[in-house]
Amino acid sequence: MNNKKTENAAEEGVQKEELPSRTQLKKEAIEMQALGEQLLELKSTDLNKIPLQDRVLAAIAEYKKLPNSHGAKKRQRQYIGKVMRDCDSSEIRKAISALQAPTPANFKTRSLISEIIDDVLENGDDGINRILSEHSGLQRQKLRQLLREFSKDSETDRVKYQRKLEKYIRESITPED
Repeated sequence: MNNKKTENAAEEGVQKEELPSRTQLKKEAIEMQALGEQLLELKSTDLNKIPLQDRVLAAIAEYKKLPNSHGAKKRQRQYIGKVMRDCDSSEIRKAISALQAPTPANFKTRSLISEIIDDVLENGDDGINRILSEHSGLQRQKLRQLLREFSKDSETDRVKYQRKLEKYIRESITPED
């Protein structure tokens, strides 16, 4: 009889060692939910580049459709974390890092956008004419409109129009321009 007790105790000990503690499970769930929240910030084109299961992609798409009433988005974030438990978190983290890593093309595009904005805001129509000869994707009328709005407003509101100009240029030029 004493032998059976020691065998059962030994088996239970092995089972307890194999199973993660509740604290460990909770920690992993929180980590997966945080990883899921990182995924929510990405564009859908970037999400397709990450090795995710269809269930995760569907849950993220559903999250983006939800209103924020009555904690719906919070529950959906928790669900995304739950669905992601089956995914390989290290692969997902590597893919996110690769997407967010600065590339020489990004630096080149950013500096080009900055140069165009400076040229438009400092030189007005002359700058616009110079830019249009180099970048065919931009429209004279839109650039002049944004310059006019920028010039009319007070110093504090000019930042808003500078951002609009930056957004327009970013969306209109291609890296090859």
